[in-house]
Amino acid sequence: MEGPRERAPDKGYAWVVVFASFVIHVVVLGFIYSFGVLFVPIEASFAGASKASVALVGSTANAFLTLFGIVAGRVIDAFGFRIPSVVAGLIGVAALLVSSVATSIWMLLATYGVVFGTALGMAYFPAIVSVSTWFQARRGTGLGLAVCGSGVGNLAFAPLLSELESAYGWRVALRVMALSMVVLVAAAMLLARRVPPAKARIGLSFVALLGDRVFVSLLAVSATLSYSILVLFIHIVPSAQESGVSKSRAALILAAMGVASIAGRLVNGFTADCLGVPLMLRVAAAGMAVCLAVWPFVSGFWPFLLLGFAYAYNAGSYIGLAPAFVAELYPIQSIPTITGFTIGFSFVGIASGSPVTGLLRDATGSYHVGAFIAAAASLLSIVFITLAVRFHAAKVATSADLGTDSDGSNLSDQSASSYDAQAGETDDTSGDRVAFNP
Repeated sequence: MEGPRERAPDKGYAWVVVFASFVIHVVVLGFIYSFGVLFVPIEASFAGASKASVALVGSTANAFLTLFGIVAGRVIDAFGFRIPSVVAGLIGVAALLVSSVATSIWMLLATYGVVFGTALGMAYFPAIVSVSTWFQARRGTGLGLAVCGSGVGNLAFAPLLSELESAYGWRVALRVMALSMVVLVAAAMLLARRVPPAKARIGLSFVALLGDRVFVSLLAVSATLSYSILVLFIHIVPSAQESGVSKSRAALILAAMGVASIAGRLVNGFTADCLGVPLMLRVAAAGMAVCLAVWPFVSGFWPFLLLGFAYAYNAGSYIGLAPAFVAELYPIQSIPTITGFTIGFSFVGIASGSPVTGLLRDATGSYHVGAFIAAAASLLSIVFITLAVRFHAAKVATSADLGTDSDGSNLSDQSASSYDAQAGETDDTSGDRVAFNP
């Protein structure tokens, strides 16, 4: 068994898990969101490198982080939360060290984008899923606090990477930052399992879930919002520099986005517990769309600072609320698998959003077209959020009439309880269902 098992959610060891998840987020997403600081020097280091190819490196790291979600549920079932995160830290150190001696942009794509990105995914999913399973009534607050770590990481990593790069070059900066993975390993040791063990779970497969309209809607939300989620984080530094903002001040913009991201996660996480997760998700998506649509017309340090702050506030809100949205739509037994599948599917958007934006910038000479496409993707996600809510409400009503389980498993509550009894781990939250209005 992995660590202490606290029956009651929202208290006790739950807050230790939040702290551990917070630290892991500092390292994992601090790296992801600070990549823009290294954008220009990396582009200048390799002959033939373009904005699209450099953006592809950063986006690939995030894409493989999310792609790990496809197997995250099964990995967590088999090994718990700690082991994958510890292994991730060790792989991450090796990947950064090898990336620091890359001889081409394509080698960097493989070592940083693929290997390091996968390592980050191995650490990220246990961190986010563990918090979801330890909270019920205060899930938005718990997740909001945990994912604030990525904003703190961005706030700390962006200026640090900028200073290291200016003084020693981006290669040395990566070697120094490899040490941060040791902190990740230490935090991973605090993660503990609360959910029932694998044999108590209802088996869920991706193909079978495609027959569930709620799940398909969640995939659509993930794909559309993930398309735009990193666009400004990766492109705002080169875009600001093109408008005349200095390198150091452009790095400050990225750091300020880290602060805004923290604020969005905290404020909207708490607000979601009061007003509902679906509503706050819609607000975040709309806010991102407005910022992306305005972006091509912004010039100068202060306008870019305000733009980055507003965008990161809403993007941070989405990052914190997305796992909570899954947890409200499905029972606790299904959270690791469903969360992994939906976040993993965001690979589709992440792998294309920033690279396509960079490609369109290279082709047209401006960010106008790329920004408008990303804004449209954010707006489209609002439609899918609404559909997920409506389909879930209909499924809950149908399940109540037929006596089936609302996660689509066609198990009665009595049958689900027998699964728990077989494992000797009956959890008083395993049958929890949440029905809400859009």
